[in-house]
Amino acid sequence: MKNIACFVSSHGFGHAARVSAILEALQKREECMPHIFTTAGEDIFTQTLNRFSYHKQLNDIGFIQNDAFALNIPATLTALDSLLPYQDETVARSAQICHNCSYILCDISPLGILVGQKAGIPSIVVENFTWEQLYKPFPALSDYGNYLRTLYDSADIHIQTEPFCGRREADLHCGPIFRAVREEPEAVRSRLHCGGRSAVLVTAGGLGFTPGFIRDLQRYADEYFFIFSGQEKEYRPAPNVLFLDRFSDHYYPDLINCVDVVVFKSGYSTLSEVYQAGTAAICVQRENFAESAPLEAFARQHLEAEIISLDNFLSGEWLRILPRHNVKKRTAATENGADRVADYLMTHFS
Repeated sequence: MKNIACFVSSHGFGHAARVSAILEALQKREECMPHIFTTAGEDIFTQTLNRFSYHKQLNDIGFIQNDAFALNIPATLTALDSLLPYQDETVARSAQICHNCSYILCDISPLGILVGQKAGIPSIVVENFTWEQLYKPFPALSDYGNYLRTLYDSADIHIQTEPFCGRREADLHCGPIFRAVREEPEAVRSRLHCGGRSAVLVTAGGLGFTPGFIRDLQRYADEYFFIFSGQEKEYRPAPNVLFLDRFSDHYYPDLINCVDVVVFKSGYSTLSEVYQAGTAAICVQRENFAESAPLEAFARQHLEAEIISLDNFLSGEWLRILPRHNVKKRTAATENGADRVADYLMTHFS
């Protein structure tokens, strides 16, 4: 059985979801055992993979955020100060665990690159952005951006997946990577008790938020059933509103596939899973995120999404445009970038 090490950023759920999709595609092709290093929740991998080992380890910082939409740069700098540069002991300890792995998959944690160099194992970066790109607008983070760029440039293999936050030379470019839909939409809708109403999924990724427009949603009780993911606990604040715990057992690709409209912040995993399902979409802009503009452009072109401002979203103004989005306007995606990546890895590490 082939052993594969995976160093996964725990900034949100997107990196863990992307690695899960790649590893699932690999496990369909060969017997392999992923060894996953991350502080992202173990459950997200359990939903997708047949087998894996889990090592709780902080690999990178990304950004510290006040909430799903607001960055905290001073706190980010403090966290980076405490982690970087990586300690020799941390690298050596991980290299010992990974010594019999065929390669190290990094999304987008650069620690895995150093571990690969220490253990003499090839490292592979999978990304649609790397941290130094997102640090560029913030002078306080520039030194760490330069340090991380040097690490990314030293990886053995570089794979970029759309939507790119700046296309660069890479060993492989591929389309969006997403976890596959599994369950029939009606079964999921029945379990959620949507009734005959149109279902709207509102998600800010792995970070929750407290919407200020809950009372407004009750005006639509006969027409719409609203599902808010990523919350502190599961409960119903109104008869037609369901809050889902951020650690809920609900499988997000199936949630996205079962609803009529997805309202989401411009983040990778939700965008790619909406792209898979063909669900109508409303995309919320994020300020100060270098990743956001490319993601929003992709959403506009390929998802036919309407792009709304954060103020429009938080005020509930977007509810006025909801009726015209209440249809599935596109066909589902037929090619998953995860299959391209898995085929590439199989070819180069057979």
